[in-house]
Amino acid sequence: SLSVSVSVSVLVVSQEEKMMKIACVVLVALLGLSHASYSRVSLGDRFLRDYTVYTPMPLTAKDALSQGWTNRSAVTGDHCNSNLGYMFSYDSSGPTQNHPLVLFYTAAGQLSGSQVTIYDPKGKVPELQGNLVNQGFLEKSGDGEYTITLAYRDSSLACSFASNNEAIGDRLIINPDTIAYPLPVTEDEAIANKFTKGACFYGMGYHYFFDLSTAPEMSWDAENLLPVVLMFNNTGHIQATFYTVAVKQQGVTNSHWWEPIALPNALMCQNWCDSECTFPSVSFWSTMHTYFQDIDLATCANDCQTGCCP
Repeated sequence: SLSVSVSVSVLVVSQEEKMMKIACVVLVALLGLSHASYSRVSLGDRFLRDYTVYTPMPLTAKDALSQGWTNRSAVTGDHCNSNLGYMFSYDSSGPTQNHPLVLFYTAAGQLSGSQVTIYDPKGKVPELQGNLVNQGFLEKSGDGEYTITLAYRDSSLACSFASNNEAIGDRLIINPDTIAYPLPVTEDEAIANKFTKGACFYGMGYHYFFDLSTAPEMSWDAENLLPVVLMFNNTGHIQATFYTVAVKQQGVTNSHWWEPIALPNALMCQNWCDSECTFPSVSFWSTMHTYFQDIDLATCANDCQTGCCP
């Protein structure tokens, strides 16, 4: 793997914080290059949103338009994003608190990525997960708003009218416009790259987490938890992912497209097989699963359904 050493010398005290943030983003981007050899494996043949809900999301731009989605890139006059293609939102105004997930499609109309907007009107994200902001995993997109983006295809296809046989893509890249942080799409490579194995859930398979500070051990600090969690099915291939944030996104009567309920630590910790699991600074977690394959491909031993540990 590629070994990268980054040294930042700050000569002006007033510029220290700015320079440190830049250094963090550069370091994460460069470290991502060390994983450039991750396998390319078809992610699957469907895109379903949310645990127990399994709402199908449109796989093509044509389907998105027929289901009432809006091509925001066309509305705003934005050019094709060279890493993702064209943004589509369920609401004509763009991502909203009720519908925070937007999808990206290539010029050929194939699904190429997704992005979730996190709403933080009380300013809790910098307090609880400031490290993820500084390292470029949570990108500030507005006043009290952050985004996480996942790319699923080779960037060469984003603005090309060429297409392939993959319904979704063959890779997972966090925030491709900035840190371009790649993720493994096979269980073997997740283990080899110090992801922490968690519990098995029916429909998801085994969860894998990454601690940016102490991997493969968990520091149990919310600002070190990679905000995209991987799940692998019985074949060892990617089954699903979930976006997560340590700030409650669900409302009293509306889940806002996140999981039906926010998770207190006790429920969040069911995703691990570790009695030491705790995130002392966090009250609730919000998660948003997206499934790429048939949920029946991910089963657990002895017909266990949730929080299954060896």
